Amino acid sequence: MIAGDKAGLFQLLEWATADQFFRLRPAEPVERRMTIVEVTESDITQLRQWPMPDFILAKLIDTIKVEQPAVIGLDIYRNLPVSPGHRQLVKVMKSTPNLIGVEKVVGQTVAPAPILSQQNQVAIADLLLDNDGKVRRALISAEDAAGNSKLGLGVRVALMYLEAKGIKLEMVDPEKTHLKLGRALFVPLTGNEGNYHAGNMGGYQILMNYRGGRSQFQVVSMSDVLSNRVPSELIRDRIVLIGVTAKSLNDYVYTPYDPRMEGVLIHANLSSQIISAALEGR
Repeated sequence: MIAGDKAGLFQLLEWATADQFFRLRPAEPVERRMTIVEVTESDITQLRQWPMPDFILAKLIDTIKVEQPAVIGLDIYRNLPVSPGHRQLVKVMKSTPNLIGVEKVVGQTVAPAPILSQQNQVAIADLLLDNDGKVRRALISAEDAAGNSKLGLGVRVALMYLEAKGIKLEMVDPEKTHLKLGRALFVPLTGNEGNYHAGNMGGYQILMNYRGGRSQFQVVSMSDVLSNRVPSELIRDRIVLIGVTAKSLNDYVYTPYDPRMEGVLIHANLSSQIISAALEGR
């Protein structure tokens, strides 16, 4: 018991030390290959309901689509219709091949939007929490209940962005599942990395290399997009991630950074990590 308590204490101390190093790193440049479209508290107040109606979500996606983004990642569950406007939303989803929705496959599951599932345009939104509740690992992929391997949202949109530039994922060591992507080599955690053990290693996991907090990304509000107040260059040829930042919806987790970070920003950090590693060797 004493040994176990000491091991847990050392683990927390090691994590705290690593977190401090993250916070002390010089600020990195703003990520200009993606834009986050946030649903704010003010947006929800204007909507006067949550979830937002399907016709609003359809209009949001359509408005973004017109500006020709490289890929759109929708970090909002849409497993059930939210009237009015469901047919309109289905039509938009059917006609947007670079739109990726989400599902949850670990723990309490959440199904994906049926039409996006039929079109194989779904990724997983699951995040990995360490014992102290912080996200330090990224889930590259995981299996659903049927045994199908699913990519994480940040991973899938990054791979689509890179594929358009002629960079594809290659398996270079099937036995160890080492993956090459441009200038990057991805090696999964095995459970022998300091604070982790084999029981933590479900799916394909790597350590997060955060670019930073909100200030390292370009963020615009849903209202600004719908009112056409967002310059085209913030959308064209970029990854656009749509997610909720309204505090009342509690879609945030703890990270090495303070304060808490919204889920969409975690996915943005992972996308940035993958793209920067592939293109720049970061």
